[in-house]
Formats: sequence, structure tokens, C-alpha cells
Amino acid sequence: MNRRLGVLKRRLRACLRGVDERPPADPTNTQFLLHLSGYRWVAETFAPLRARRVLDVASGEGYGSGMLAADGATVVGIDLDAVVVRRARGAYPVARFLRMDAVRLAFRPECFDLVISQDTLEHIDDDARFVTEVERALARDGVLVLFTPHALVHTAAPANPYHVREYSAESLRALLRARFGSVRLFGRRPAARMSRVETGLNAVRRWDPLGLRRLVVPPGVRHRLGSWILRRQGSAGLEMLSAADVEYFEGVEDSGTLIAVCHKRVGPAG
Repeated sequence: MNRRLGVLKRRLRACLRGVDERPPADPTNTQFLLHLSGYRWVAETFAPLRARRVLDVASGEGYGSGMLAADGATVVGIDLDAVVVRRARGAYPVARFLRMDAVRLAFRPECFDLVISQDTLEHIDDDARFVTEVERALARDGVLVLFTPHALVHTAAPANPYHVREYSAESLRALLRARFGSVRLFGRRPAARMSRVETGLNAVRRWDPLGLRRLVVPPGVRHRLGSWILRRQGSAGLEMLSAADVEYFEGVEDSGTLIAVCHKRVGPAG
């Protein structure tokens, strides 16, 4: 009972804070577009993907794995949630989906060329073991691309109720350099159009500082209303945005996300 109550309290806190750890695959949801853009950036940065063996850690609904497989990669997506694994199998048969714990990878050594992990590390208690397992599963010239929230100061008590910890650039680099020969950090931010949309939406959100709208108004209704307000302001509506409205750059200044490109052997990214 106490555990269930704790879970309910955590979900309520997350809802009121606007935290959505697994945003629905809705093109009017900017969190979804940010996540999708990560897969897009990986596909472009490490192209061509044809015949490359890719592991997608915490693949969720499978849209990212499906995107990479459509580019010619042989993709395995893993997730702890059996329900989303079943949904992903039905929605994206071009990839393979397995229920698996990321700190106990049931793969032989050196069987993947590329591992992508978006917004997973901050949920894992034993982060060092996770990094060790990923490094073991990568080929000698393999690459890990890891996304995690950017904390200016490493913290073991983040505001997000779902996170075990959040990393500074320095603490993330130290964790990864223990197993990888080369670690380069990148960042991302909304491009001009998405930035204008977010500025407009923030002006609306200020009218509901407690986040009560998230408890009573369905997301689709909120997004349609938000788009209507944005258009009235002369801005693009949410339906005009895409994954291309996120820009990536080397370095981490002004980035809410740390993106680590890790090579087992020292070499260039890409």
C-alpha cells in the first residue's frame, strides 16, 4: 500500500510539474519532437546506417528504432516495460524489440556498432554498471550516443521525481571516460521557430502556475487551444513544428541536454 501511495504521489508531482517521461508520439507535443530529433541527429551524424547493428536502449513506443531501421540499420530496441515492447513490435516490425534490463544486457560481447540511449541514464541506480554493459556490447570501433538532462551542478536529489540523479558535464564525462577512450559532449536547443512557440506558450502557462490544467484538460485539447492562441499572436501553431526545429552543436553551453558521443577507441565522431 505504501509503495502504491508513493508511486501515486510521484506521478501527481510529475504531472503538476509538467514532467512527461514518455511523451506520446504526438507531433504537436514539443517534448516528443525533442526526443524524435535526437534519433534524427544520430541518423544524420552517423550515416550511412545501412547494415550497421544498432541498440536502442529504453526504446519505448519504438518510433526511434523504427526510424533508424528505415534508414537501413539492423535495430534492436530494449525496454523494461512489457506493454510498450508489445506495442512497439506491432507498430514497427522493421526493428526487433525485447524486454530487457539495461544493466543486464543479454547480448554477447561486441555485437553492436552503435548504441543510442536517450534520457535513460538518470533513471538507473547503478550507472557505472550500465556504462560497463554498454561498452561490453559495443564492437571495438563502436560508438555510444547518450542523452541525459544537463545539471549545472551534479545532483543526487533532482527536482524531477523520476530521476535518481542528474549530471553536470564534468560528472558525466568522468563516468564515461572510465570505460571509453574518447568522450565528446554536444548540446541542443530549440531553433528559432520552436523557440518562438515556446516563448508564446510560456506566456500562457503563467496563468496556471500550479499546473492544474494538466489534471483536467486532455493533452490534445491543450495543444489545440495553445495552437489557436499562438496563431492569434501571429506565431506558428504547434502543428507547424517538426524534429527539424531543434538544432545541435558541439559544446554544452545553454543546453538543457548533455549529449555524449563515446568511442571505445579514440577517433573522430561520426
